[in-house]
Amino acid sequence: MIESLEKNLQREERPILKERDFKDFIETRDIAPEDFDTIKRFSSYPKDFFIGMHNFFANFMDSRHYILELEGLIKVVQERIKEAANDEKRKNLLIDKEDFYYLLIKFINKYDWTTAKHLIAVFERRKIEK
Repeated sequence: MIESLEKNLQREERPILKERDFKDFIETRDIAPEDFDTIKRFSSYPKDFFIGMHNFFANFMDSRHYILELEGLIKVVQERIKEAANDEKRKNLLIDKEDFYYLLIKFINKYDWTTAKHLIAVFERRKIEK
Protein backbone atom coordinates (compact mmCIF):
# COMPACT_ATOMS: atom_id res chain seq x y z
CA MET A 1 0.00 0.00 0.00
CA ILE A 2 2.65 2.50 1.05
CA GLU A 3 4.79 1.66 -1.99
CA SER A 4 1.96 2.27 -4.43
CA LEU A 5 1.03 5.57 -2.76
CA GLU A 6 4.66 6.69 -2.86
CA LYS A 7 4.87 5.85 -6.57
CA ASN A 8 1.77 7.91 -7.26
CA LEU A 9 3.10 10.82 -5.23
CA GLN A 10 6.39 10.69 -7.13
CA ARG A 11 4.44 10.73 -10.39
CA GLU A 12 2.77 13.93 -9.26
CA GLU A 13 4.80 16.61 -11.01
CA ARG A 14 2.50 19.57 -10.67
CA PRO A 15 2.09 21.09 -7.22
CA ILE A 16 -1.56 20.31 -6.68
CA LEU A 17 -2.21 23.13 -4.24
CA LYS A 18 -1.23 25.65 -6.90
CA GLU A 19 -3.81 24.41 -9.38
CA ARG A 20 -6.67 26.88 -9.77
CA ASP A 21 -9.46 24.40 -8.93
CA PHE A 22 -7.71 23.37 -5.73
CA LYS A 23 -6.95 26.95 -4.75
CA ASP A 24 -10.64 27.78 -5.24
CA PHE A 25 -11.68 24.68 -3.28
CA ILE A 26 -9.38 25.53 -0.37
CA GLU A 27 -10.58 29.12 -0.25
CA THR A 28 -14.28 28.41 -0.78
CA ARG A 29 -14.41 25.55 1.71
CA ASP A 30 -12.07 27.20 4.22
CA ILE A 31 -9.71 24.22 4.32
CA ALA A 32 -7.21 24.52 7.17
CA PRO A 33 -3.49 24.57 6.24
CA GLU A 34 -2.93 21.46 8.35
CA ASP A 35 -5.15 19.57 5.87
CA PHE A 36 -3.15 20.47 2.77
CA ASP A 37 -1.18 17.24 3.17
CA THR A 38 -4.48 15.35 3.18
CA ILE A 39 -5.35 16.89 -0.19
CA LYS A 40 -1.90 15.95 -1.48
CA ARG A 41 -2.46 12.43 -0.21
CA PHE A 42 -5.79 12.23 -2.03
CA SER A 43 -3.92 13.16 -5.20
CA SER A 44 -1.92 9.94 -4.93
CA TYR A 45 -4.98 7.78 -5.63
CA PRO A 46 -6.06 6.75 -9.12
CA LYS A 47 -8.63 9.00 -10.77
CA ASP A 48 -10.91 5.95 -11.03
CA PHE A 49 -11.38 6.07 -7.25
CA PHE A 50 -12.88 9.56 -7.55
CA ILE A 51 -14.97 8.71 -10.59
CA GLY A 52 -16.30 5.70 -8.70
CA MET A 53 -17.55 8.08 -6.00
CA HIS A 54 -19.40 10.34 -8.48
CA ASN A 55 -22.90 9.31 -7.39
CA PHE A 56 -21.98 8.37 -3.83
CA PHE A 57 -23.11 11.66 -2.29
CA ALA A 58 -26.63 11.57 -3.73
CA ASN A 59 -28.72 9.70 -1.18
CA PHE A 60 -28.46 11.39 2.20
CA MET A 61 -28.23 14.85 3.67
CA ASP A 62 -26.23 13.85 6.73
CA SER A 63 -22.51 13.11 7.15
CA ARG A 64 -23.29 10.30 9.61
CA HIS A 65 -25.03 8.27 6.89
CA TYR A 66 -22.15 8.67 4.47
CA ILE A 67 -19.68 7.54 7.10
CA LEU A 68 -21.78 4.43 7.74
CA GLU A 69 -21.86 3.74 4.00
CA LEU A 70 -18.09 4.12 3.77
CA GLU A 71 -17.60 1.81 6.74
CA GLY A 72 -19.71 -0.76 4.88
CA LEU A 73 -17.58 -0.32 1.77
CA ILE A 74 -14.45 -0.80 3.87
CA LYS A 75 -15.77 -4.15 5.13
CA VAL A 76 -16.45 -5.27 1.56
CA VAL A 77 -12.97 -4.21 0.47
CA GLN A 78 -11.40 -6.01 3.44
CA GLU A 79 -13.13 -9.23 2.37
CA ARG A 80 -11.91 -8.76 -1.19
CA ILE A 81 -8.37 -8.20 0.10
CA LYS A 82 -8.52 -11.62 1.76
CA GLU A 83 -9.81 -13.16 -1.49
CA ALA A 84 -7.00 -11.53 -3.47
CA ALA A 85 -4.23 -13.02 -1.35
CA ASN A 86 -2.61 -14.62 -4.42
CA ASP A 87 -2.95 -11.60 -6.70
CA GLU A 88 -0.51 -9.00 -5.37
CA LYS A 89 -1.46 -6.26 -7.84
CA ARG A 90 -5.19 -6.56 -7.12
CA LYS A 91 -4.54 -6.83 -3.40
CA ASN A 92 -2.47 -3.61 -3.39
CA LEU A 93 -5.15 -1.76 -5.33
CA LEU A 94 -7.77 -2.90 -2.81
CA ILE A 95 -5.55 -1.85 0.09
CA ASP A 96 -5.24 1.58 -1.52
CA LYS A 97 -9.01 1.75 -1.89
CA GLU A 98 -9.46 0.86 1.78
CA ASP A 99 -7.02 3.63 2.71
CA PHE A 100 -8.89 6.04 0.40
CA TYR A 101 -12.18 5.29 2.17
CA TYR A 102 -10.61 5.79 5.61
CA LEU A 103 -9.13 9.10 4.49
CA LEU A 104 -12.51 10.17 3.14
CA ILE A 105 -14.15 9.35 6.49
CA LYS A 106 -11.52 11.43 8.27
CA PHE A 107 -12.18 14.30 5.87
CA ILE A 108 -15.96 14.09 6.30
CA ASN A 109 -15.56 14.02 10.08
CA LYS A 110 -13.46 17.19 10.00
CA TYR A 111 -15.50 19.12 7.45
CA ASP A 112 -18.78 17.60 6.24
CA TRP A 113 -20.22 15.56 3.42
CA THR A 114 -20.77 18.57 1.15
CA THR A 115 -17.10 19.54 1.36
CA ALA A 116 -16.10 15.93 0.64
CA LYS A 117 -18.46 15.88 -2.36
CA HIS A 118 -16.85 19.08 -3.62
CA LEU A 119 -13.37 17.57 -3.16
CA ILE A 120 -14.37 14.46 -5.13
CA ALA A 121 -15.74 16.69 -7.93
CA VAL A 122 -12.50 18.69 -8.11
CA PHE A 123 -10.47 15.50 -8.44
CA GLU A 124 -12.90 14.13 -11.05
CA ARG A 125 -12.42 17.24 -13.22
CA ARG A 126 -8.66 17.22 -12.80
CA LYS A 127 -6.70 16.48 -15.94
CA ILE A 128 -3.91 14.01 -15.33
CA GLU A 129 -1.03 14.01 -17.75
CA LYS A 130 0.49 10.59 -18.28
